[in-house]
Amino acid sequence: ARGKPAGKRADIWAFGVVLFDMLAGHSAFTGETVSDTLASVLKTDPDWTRLPAATPPRVRRLLRRCLERDPGKRLRDIGDAWIEMDAPEEAVPARRSVMWIALAAVSLLAAIALAAIHFRETPPETPVVRSTILPPDKSVFGRMGGSMASGAAVLSPDGRRLAFSATSGPGKSAIWVRSLDALTAQPLAGTQGAEFPFWSPDGKSLGFFADNKLKRIDASGGPVLTLCTAPGALGGTWNREGTIVFSVYSGPLLRVPAAGGSPSPAAAMDPSQRERHWYPWFLPDGRHFLYTSFTAGEGAILLGSIDGPPGPGKSLAAVPSNAVYSAGFLLFGQEGTLMARPFHAASATFTGDAFPVAEQVAIVNNTFAYFSTSENGTLVYQRGAAQVTRQLAWFDRTGKQLAPLGEPANFRPFGLSPDGKSVAISVMEGGAGTQNIWIFDIGRGIRSKFTYGRGVDAHPIWSPDGRTIVFTSNRKGHFDLYRKNADLSGQEELLYEDNLDKTPTGWSADGKSVLYYANSGGESTVSVLPITVNPKPTAVARTSPGMIQAQFSPDGKWIAYSSNESGRTEVYTAAFPGGGSKRQISTNGAGGVPYWRRDGGEIFYIASDRNLMAVAVKASGASLQLGDPVKLFGPIPAIGGTNYQVSPDGQRILTFAAPQESPNEPLTLVQNWPASLKK
Repeated sequence: ARGKPAGKRADIWAFGVVLFDMLAGHSAFTGETVSDTLASVLKTDPDWTRLPAATPPRVRRLLRRCLERDPGKRLRDIGDAWIEMDAPEEAVPARRSVMWIALAAVSLLAAIALAAIHFRETPPETPVVRSTILPPDKSVFGRMGGSMASGAAVLSPDGRRLAFSATSGPGKSAIWVRSLDALTAQPLAGTQGAEFPFWSPDGKSLGFFADNKLKRIDASGGPVLTLCTAPGALGGTWNREGTIVFSVYSGPLLRVPAAGGSPSPAAAMDPSQRERHWYPWFLPDGRHFLYTSFTAGEGAILLGSIDGPPGPGKSLAAVPSNAVYSAGFLLFGQEGTLMARPFHAASATFTGDAFPVAEQVAIVNNTFAYFSTSENGTLVYQRGAAQVTRQLAWFDRTGKQLAPLGEPANFRPFGLSPDGKSVAISVMEGGAGTQNIWIFDIGRGIRSKFTYGRGVDAHPIWSPDGRTIVFTSNRKGHFDLYRKNADLSGQEELLYEDNLDKTPTGWSADGKSVLYYANSGGESTVSVLPITVNPKPTAVARTSPGMIQAQFSPDGKWIAYSSNESGRTEVYTAAFPGGGSKRQISTNGAGGVPYWRRDGGEIFYIASDRNLMAVAVKASGASLQLGDPVKLFGPIPAIGGTNYQVSPDGQRILTFAAPQESPNEPLTLVQNWPASLKK
């Protein structure tokens, strides 16, 4: 327990523990967690009153000599137990005396056999072992070109296996599992596009997120079970009673049975604080969990509970990082360093100051640190840059880069002005809690700040005349629609609010209406909002369930949109405002993000392999004539929204250049990591 070498006197102590347990029917040292049990070993004596009243004094003496915490006062050899047993004692009833002598004799014979086996030289202290784990051949860890963390490699609770997401090519990501005593990892069929894997407490199953759903699979392979809808999920955790708590990008933490069902809130949010909850982690009791709350650009580690109605979390530390409990410590990322702080799980209180465990740990957007730990003191982490940067650039239709735009930054969704001369783009500033919109003047090469909020301002779209920009912002606790003059004059104006999170995606050519989609109960609905005083939205006819990313055709008679009605996301066209024909234009699953060329002659979209596709379109009366999808180039990085735009003539594409750094950083495995804290 103290990290000192174990010798034969440790075996004598262990014999005493086993004998006490057998006689008392109760453990000599107990605690709520492994750490609490170790603390009991180091600080308390056994409750001797738990021994039966008829326990012979010689057995009591033997137990006390075996359970001395000071090895110098303990029996030197197990054979010395006979000295204790030979000491005279008061007479006891014959039947009980015979019983205890027989029991003691059997135990001593077993101990002598153990001692014979374990007579040895004192072994060296268990060392801290560091090693490197490479990704599978021709693969990279995580999601290639991803916008957010796709989840760290995660150790099983017993520390014997490692699960991780890896990508072997555009659109070819899956979960892999590797035993740490094996040389290779094996992919799990059916986990394509999976993110944020997490283990069941018994280490037999894995939970993960794919296709905006929470799913599970046997860690050795087998059929995939869909548990519930989970749009934009950011981490999950699983307790021994079969409850899973998971997070979505916007909204409270949710809980669902591990067998599947309808999710319900697991924590309460403060809507006045624009709060978001990410990265849950169950503590050992399985009732309380850690999670990270982001409020107006600030982050903190909170403590929640699944007991009783959902309530606000208890603040533990003002740190905007995912947190994990292991071996008596709370581990979290901070400015590229993995930190550990002594933590008493039962009382949820810190017992010491934080100190560094590993440096140069990858932390995406200053919020998600790539590390995992197990119950047996194994740690795994990935090294890398602390911030995501992307270079915006023009490309031709073959994928040849024509010209970069400005300096790299942590860019998010963007919109190209109708004349193709300016770009409105969201920029992550200081963490996931803050995004602001900037206007980039392409000709002059100047970037000007457009919004100044402390929350998230994102998804800008331009009016057809280029004078106004509509965007979404969570400054009131949910994502509402705002507008502002594109020339930076005037103030933001609240266009429309309700209690749903809304994302604008299209503006009609006559300038009178905006398309947006909203999430409610895990389902998406597309609505049309008139640009008037006190506007009232009208839901688009339910052409498809789960409609998102709708775009008007230039003549306003059609919309192109994404939907998961078939079980995977595809791109469709439908007559607007409804009642006409509907056509699927993508094949074999698509990432969506449809974009209608300015003259109406093509629809672009992102396919499942993240390639940019183009489909020729020609209106013919009350229907559309569609050509076959044609691959242009890719992969196009995913950023959680509009990740490309097309010039008015359709010959140039504005998107992000491939990152210069290799994403193929290996994993660092540290076995017995707590022992490194003493050095």
